[in-house]
Amino acid sequence: MLYLVAAVAATGDGRSQQAVSTAAEQLEIAREIALIDERSGDFTEFGLTNVQLHEADVLLRLDDAWSALETARKIEPPAVQELSRERQSRFLITTARAAALTRRREEAIRDLLNAERLAPEELRRPDVVRLVAELLELVPTPGPELTGLARRCGLQT
Repeated sequence: MLYLVAAVAATGDGRSQQAVSTAAEQLEIAREIALIDERSGDFTEFGLTNVQLHEADVLLRLDDAWSALETARKIEPPAVQELSRERQSRFLITTARAAALTRRREEAIRDLLNAERLAPEELRRPDVVRLVAELLELVPTPGPELTGLARRCGLQT
């Protein structure tokens, strides 16, 4: 898990050659460890699936939303469903953000609604509320699903 945290931390100053290189290196080390021991049993949910989820998140943080979506689509849904509801929800928020950045707004809304069903508390995070607010501005005619989500996030519609 420390390698996954290090990969995310490498993105803290934005996209640079050093950030991309360091994040990729940390993810590769984590992937090698995950291939040896898929489940550590220490409640961290460490394993190959979590490495893949972190890879999608890191790519998004490095301003590569298209690659983040490609990586997310390669992850087997049954493997994601074995993770905690909170982890599944955070993954859906990542894919929603990537979908919004690639102008797939309906996919973004769908993923946010699914994330809310799994773990509603995850949608109260400021970064998620900002994403919902951005979708409200970007969608020409927001439907009841998006406006309802916005209200539940505390936004005025």
